Amino acid sequence: MSSRELVRQTLEYATPVRVPRHTWTVPWTVQTHPGELAILQARYPDDITWSPACLREPLRVNGD
Repeated sequence: MSSRELVRQTLEYATPVRVPRHTWTVPWTVQTHPGELAILQARYPDDITWSPACLREPLRVNGD
């Protein structure tokens, strides 16, 4: 089953074979344990990813 199908089934409450995963990391982890992190990410690849930033400048907003 592809990551896309796994995420879709999860969002549709269709009882996927497992929970989709994403290994969130902080800079400390990348700097302190790069080898272990690489092994973890190779063994358990992410099903969910971040969308890239597309704005060159922040939006001008008013209010809270």
